[in-house]
Amino acid sequence: MLLVVTDSTARRICIQCTQPIKTSSISRSQTLNMWWSPFSLQAATLAILISGAYTSPARRKWGLLDERELPSHPTKEGLPAYNTTYWFDQLIDHNNPSLGTFKQRFFFSAEFYEPGGPIILENAGEGNADDSWRAFLPDLDMQGKIAQSVSGASIQMEHRFFGKSNPYPDLSEESLQYLTVQQNIDDMVYLAQNLVLPMEGGDSVGPDRAPWILIGGSYAGAVVNWAVYQHPEIFYAGYASSAVVQAIENFWQYFEPERINMPANCSSDIQAVITHIDEVFDSGNEAAINDVKMNPDGPT
Repeated sequence: MLLVVTDSTARRICIQCTQPIKTSSISRSQTLNMWWSPFSLQAATLAILISGAYTSPARRKWGLLDERELPSHPTKEGLPAYNTTYWFDQLIDHNNPSLGTFKQRFFFSAEFYEPGGPIILENAGEGNADDSWRAFLPDLDMQGKIAQSVSGASIQMEHRFFGKSNPYPDLSEESLQYLTVQQNIDDMVYLAQNLVLPMEGGDSVGPDRAPWILIGGSYAGAVVNWAVYQHPEIFYAGYASSAVVQAIENFWQYFEPERINMPANCSSDIQAVITHIDEVFDSGNEAAINDVKMNPDGPT
């Protein structure tokens, strides 16, 4: 197992390695020899980091990616558009499969895949995954860079309750009980074990036959760490960028640098608003609390 943790500029690197874990079918070491011999995945990942994928000329040139039209199709002929939408029958509750399934959206690219290569899974995190396919482009994102470097296939999986991947059609408290970090981790495990990829041989590249690399950034990067730690038998390696692995309850210090460094008139106004909201929610006045929730722009 390999876990790489970096900050957003890939300057600080922490690597933890253990021996490949054998599976009931083909051992990870045997599988890796098929696609990355004689070099190791550790060497491959370091080479990718050194290459500076996050500071490539294309990324600097395109900025927020809206200034230039991006390619819509892979360079390899015969492959569908990058933004082709696929669906997977995901469990609503991994602790109670009898609740049934929901349609979880994902995007897929086999542009750089060669038989024996790894499957690179990225969780799109807490947001709509409409544009997550852009991660398949090697000049723009680490996922595409890794796939190109190690002949892998790429998956972008939409997080449950975001975008179009909704177990239930509402955001009630009853529904949101299934929006947890653990359910998200279990989503990735269940997908890796059961997904038939839309490519030739896509039914024979599960974690018992091919290395699965899990990647993500920020919250999704933290999930990479926790998932690889919980399931080394599923995920051969993890790449976590700017991973917020230390969960802190009531982390008010997060915005403290902004409060200290913004103009005094702005900081005092923001502090007054926060104080008001704290007082309302601490008061126990349900009418006042609901008014803040339903009318964030001001009192009715």
